[in-house]
Amino acid sequence: MTHSTIPAPPAPTTPTSSTTDAARHRPGTWSPEVQALRAVAVLLVLAFHLWPGLVPGGYVGVDVFFVISGFLITGHIVRDLDAGRFGLGRFYARRARRLLPAALLVLLTVAVTVVLVLPHTRWVPTMQQVLASAAYVQNWVLTGTDVDYLSPDLPPTAVQHFWSLSVEEQFYVVWPVLLVAAAWLTRRRRRRARRLAVGGVMVAVALVSLGYGVWATAANPAGAYFFSTTRMWEFAVGGLLALAMQSGVRAAGERHHVLAGLLAWAGLGAIAASAVAYTERTAFPGWAALLPVAGALAVIAAGPLRGRWSPAPVVRPRATQLVGDVSYSLYLWHWPLIVLLPPVLGAELGALDRVGVLVLSVVLAWLSTVLVENRLRAGRGTPAGTRRTGPAFAAIAVLSLAVAGVAGGAWYDVDRRVSHARDVADRAIASGVPCFGAAARHDPACTPPFGHLVSPDPAGTQADMRGQEAWQRCFVAREEDAVRTCSFGPADAGYHAVLFGDSHALQWFAPLREVARREGWRLTTVLRASCTPNQAFMIRPRAPEARLCHDWALRAIARIEADPSVDAVFTSAFDNKKWRPAGGLDAYATGVAGYRDTWARFLAGGRRHVVVLRDTPRPRPGTLACVTREPGGDGCGRTRAPATTRPDDWSRLPDPMVAAVGAGPPDRVHLVDLTDAFCDHRWCPAVIGNVLVYADSNHMTPTFARTLVPLLQERLAAALGPADRT
Repeated sequence: MTHSTIPAPPAPTTPTSSTTDAARHRPGTWSPEVQALRAVAVLLVLAFHLWPGLVPGGYVGVDVFFVISGFLITGHIVRDLDAGRFGLGRFYARRARRLLPAALLVLLTVAVTVVLVLPHTRWVPTMQQVLASAAYVQNWVLTGTDVDYLSPDLPPTAVQHFWSLSVEEQFYVVWPVLLVAAAWLTRRRRRRARRLAVGGVMVAVALVSLGYGVWATAANPAGAYFFSTTRMWEFAVGGLLALAMQSGVRAAGERHHVLAGLLAWAGLGAIAASAVAYTERTAFPGWAALLPVAGALAVIAAGPLRGRWSPAPVVRPRATQLVGDVSYSLYLWHWPLIVLLPPVLGAELGALDRVGVLVLSVVLAWLSTVLVENRLRAGRGTPAGTRRTGPAFAAIAVLSLAVAGVAGGAWYDVDRRVSHARDVADRAIASGVPCFGAAARHDPACTPPFGHLVSPDPAGTQADMRGQEAWQRCFVAREEDAVRTCSFGPADAGYHAVLFGDSHALQWFAPLREVARREGWRLTTVLRASCTPNQAFMIRPRAPEARLCHDWALRAIARIEADPSVDAVFTSAFDNKKWRPAGGLDAYATGVAGYRDTWARFLAGGRRHVVVLRDTPRPRPGTLACVTREPGGDGCGRTRAPATTRPDDWSRLPDPMVAAVGAGPPDRVHLVDLTDAFCDHRWCPAVIGNVLVYADSNHMTPTFARTLVPLLQERLAAALGPADRT
């Protein structure tokens, strides 16, 4: 199991931002031990992102921070509720003064830097997440991105790490309201009864959230990693510890120094064990989060540490406390440096570069803490704090406007480019401009009719894919099991064709729909993400997904087989599938047999045709980025051999779907191979006749697909014959 589909270590974690007045040593509040625990957690995060092989489970730092945040915030809320001075408005204002200035400064710096150093294809995803981070909903944006079938290979943005700050802020919104409500309902009772009610709310939240987290981690691991609901229990147990300590339960260090030292060491050991033993395949958060959470609770519960048996010599030094002091800003700055320095340097980070990132992160964190956080943080009830309130909110307003301005301006610029390229393509296809798109491959005298223009713009390829009607309302996502059909064209048409397969069948929808319109057909789609149109059992990384795919395929095949109106089945699939060996055959032969048996069911009536649309060539990695750098996309193509073969053990074997064509009756099972529209005998360009061929790492753009209509119609006529297709 991976914690996200983003091609980086599982999404970055973030320190809590609940720093409070260091002068307060009351039970359930700040202490040097808590500050040292912050330092441990943030160093785990940094080591994980800079040297992931050293601490493959360093992402548990986020859970440690969540426990600390729940402990400190709950301690303050309960103490103020007891004193009758807690106010929601004042609480949220203090959170804003504490968090927003430094966070907005980092977001503004990232937004400006991205515009200056990254290609415009990266602007919109980054600006979307910049705005989501400013609004503290980044975790939910990443949840949608992380399960996005069309963009599993998008690189991480420089603000991806704000997801856990978003989780924390969502906790800050909900938590005080729940505690205030519990206290208000028991306001006429004694303090002990009120605290029992508050504690009961905390226990209920912890149990429900933990149970949901365990379930969600198994059912939807990618999404569960970012959900605030799967992490709420970590804040709640920290809050329960604060409530217990404020209710008279003494810390271990106040009773027995040796016991406190052993408890603290055990807690640090639990955190270290999870950081070393866990990997990206660990089902997380789920049950696995209990170990680092328990470790954090143990360190806090140990209380004041003294004596040679305790970790006091590690906890008390100024260096440790300093790292804890700057942990919030240290987290804010380190990830943007990791993401943005490689394009600035023109190379991946080397060993010395990573050390440089660490040093620069510490320097920026210290400056940010001293010059921004400390200067704008208002101390409650102090004249200085009152004087700082105005400048703090003025800074927040200015920075917010600047972030919105830069992000909105960049977004507008990209949208303008995308719209212009789309308009050019629509006009060119509608008016039949010569040498535009696939037509340029068959005329050696062709030159691009629009100079170096590329359409669609590389920044708009994902939107073009999603904009197709078949994608929006007909395409079944990976987590769904419904067999959804959509029909286009006259219901009483004399010819009925079905498009059946995965997203590589979906990419043929635009040209097939136009062919169907010209021929007067009815076209029905039966499409699902990642599932092959094959009744053999396909292997998937996760067993539940494999079962969903298999069940969907069997039901879809049965539905098509049972429809007497179907005259032809057009089918295609991404040539990356593997099958569970069955019937004494190996995996490859099982896949071939599965296709053959599927088509035999379609042909049982003796009238239908099966048309296999050969899978499209694969572009080279980084094609879209190359096209943004190279005028007209020259030099961004790939030699034909690697583009048309699988990069695995089956590279010397034909696509199982193609191999199965020869096993069917030649007058009923046909192969339509349009590879020559993508490649010549040696080279597969990335841009053909001003048209960008590829939308991502394996799908063609709908625009290029639309330029294939004349060729596709010609090949289908040759395969089906005029008597059968009209």
